[in-house]
Amino acid sequence: MILPTMLSFGLIILGKPGIGKTPAAIVMVMAVARFLIQSRNMDGLFPGWRRSKQIDGFRERPGEVHIPVILDDPLLPSINVEDIKSFLDVGENGLVDARYRAAKFVRNQCRVLLNNEWCPDKEPEYVGLSTITWKQFLAMFQPALNDAPMPHVMATLKRASVIIAGDNAIYVRLASEHQSQKIHCINSSGITEDWLQETNKAHYNHYKNGQHTKYVDFDQYVEEETNLVSELLASPEEKEYLRRGATYDRWNEGFPTASNPATPRRASAAAASSHADRHHEEAVSASPPITAPPAKQPRIDLNDSDAEPLSPDYEVFETHLKKCSCGGNLSPSHEIEATLYDMLGQVKIKVRTWRCTSYGCRLTFGPNFAIHDSDKVNTAQPAEVKKARALFVSNKIAFSSVFLEYHARMEFRACVSSRAVQDVYRHTFGLKTNKLSGQWRKTYATAIVYYTALTELYPIGRHLDIVIGKELSPLTLKIYEQHVLHHVLPPHSRKAVTEVVADGHAKAHMKCANSHRHAGNPGKRGKDVTKPFGHGWFMVVNPADQRILWAKHMSQPEGNAILEAALMDVIPKFPNLDGVIVDRACSFLPHARHFKVMNQVKYWAVDAFHAQGSNAPTAVQPNRSTDYLASFVKRGKKSSTPYSCSKKPASKVLKRPSSKH
Repeated sequence: MILPTMLSFGLIILGKPGIGKTPAAIVMVMAVARFLIQSRNMDGLFPGWRRSKQIDGFRERPGEVHIPVILDDPLLPSINVEDIKSFLDVGENGLVDARYRAAKFVRNQCRVLLNNEWCPDKEPEYVGLSTITWKQFLAMFQPALNDAPMPHVMATLKRASVIIAGDNAIYVRLASEHQSQKIHCINSSGITEDWLQETNKAHYNHYKNGQHTKYVDFDQYVEEETNLVSELLASPEEKEYLRRGATYDRWNEGFPTASNPATPRRASAAAASSHADRHHEEAVSASPPITAPPAKQPRIDLNDSDAEPLSPDYEVFETHLKKCSCGGNLSPSHEIEATLYDMLGQVKIKVRTWRCTSYGCRLTFGPNFAIHDSDKVNTAQPAEVKKARALFVSNKIAFSSVFLEYHARMEFRACVSSRAVQDVYRHTFGLKTNKLSGQWRKTYATAIVYYTALTELYPIGRHLDIVIGKELSPLTLKIYEQHVLHHVLPPHSRKAVTEVVADGHAKAHMKCANSHRHAGNPGKRGKDVTKPFGHGWFMVVNPADQRILWAKHMSQPEGNAILEAALMDVIPKFPNLDGVIVDRACSFLPHARHFKVMNQVKYWAVDAFHAQGSNAPTAVQPNRSTDYLASFVKRGKKSSTPYSCSKKPASKVLKRPSSKH
């Protein structure tokens, strides 16, 4: 009654403890798993089951059709009803909310919910009837769902069959959204006492004690189980095929042949065989025995113009590692269909994930990353990415190394946006809109940053600190900055740097996670809108050779804080630095006097562009001692002199010159 529904509906088993709900569930799901492996030609796979008291226990490994799941004795009031409905929806692929990330289940994967929570006080008296009423059943069942509203109860019963092991009888209701569905009441052969036979309890105890040994006639019982389940679950076409095969076998047994000598025959009798017998012997010897339904061919979506078999021979990508970081060995885990974006178009591939066999580790490894607590941590080097010809941002999406190298140069040197790349890619290869979803730009940007960070951080040995999709740590950025300043772009002579120019470039926006809310009027809908990007970059440049000495993005508008951070970092590195050209020199001077390191700067100047029209007081007229700064401030062909404050200006001089500063 229940077994034929388990490929399309879930199963809920409630009732008193100790009756054998868990062994019964394991027996049923294992029977279905063996049938699926045989009927779908899953060679090399073995049936099994996964059991957990929480849905979180199923999130680490995606669902597989030959590995049923059993949610055994959870605390039902702590689980949302919508999660229970999603878990029991066997007819569709589904996600169930869990901690950190959702648990994934596949279509036709058996899912069973076991629990002791029901209402025994509402159990009806057994009077010999074969059914009970809907109200009697609801009174026993509804408390298991924490007295959920009726729409949620009916939605749950639509997705799952229910078995209640009561004290007086066993109640069975097949999945249906109608209250008129028959509810069977069974009370015979001691079924209310124990579901496990006495002869099998010893074998079950061996299993619980870790003694995994097959008992006598185990294979025979499995074969009988397979025949029964095949009869119950096989499609009409497969049943007809099996019926014809059985007829063929019985018909073959009636004829003595060389391959099937039922009765010894004398030579004379054999010589006198008719032509029909010889023809039958030739047919039997040339025909293979029929022992299983025909293999199911790969399905093809006829509505898709790019129709192709669902399981062709794709190129397989896997990790280059042989051992885990803990020292444990790696074993194959799953094969996942993925997409590779290349310069020649979209390519279908396969990804084989590996998992650490160490019980205390159990890390999962993708082609170029390992999954640590839902974070994808890089494990590859640039040479390995180039050898594999692809860089994966997840187990389902990858970009070719040639694609990333080309577009990295286009983005950082030609300022090409990710939206432009997506539009051109779609137009060039004629892809449909749904094949490049709205998340493609985000994934592409993640891949570009990942590829650039991997290339830049490998020389300093920090490439293993990359977490795909997340920002680099401040320590890694600091080490990389020191590496660039000292080894990649070192100055010709630190002593030759005597002045710097500091300013912000607000037009070069950068999208950041820590952008603050901007001042101004609210949006059209009356809501405050957070600007999705920062305030540009702040840079310190040596005007002699136009080399950038310091740069940082601005999460807030340009002010004294960013200028202070820049000068506190730059001044100690250049011993002869005594001149700073900055547009906010006068407003920054009172703040600078509080820092001892800034006493090294003798001359603070405002460039001519910002000094035009300034109403500076007499004491703030251009200082002749800073004429050397004027050579770097040009306006057309005519050299102009910047405003300057002396080394020790009077306090009254430090006024705000004008609104143009």
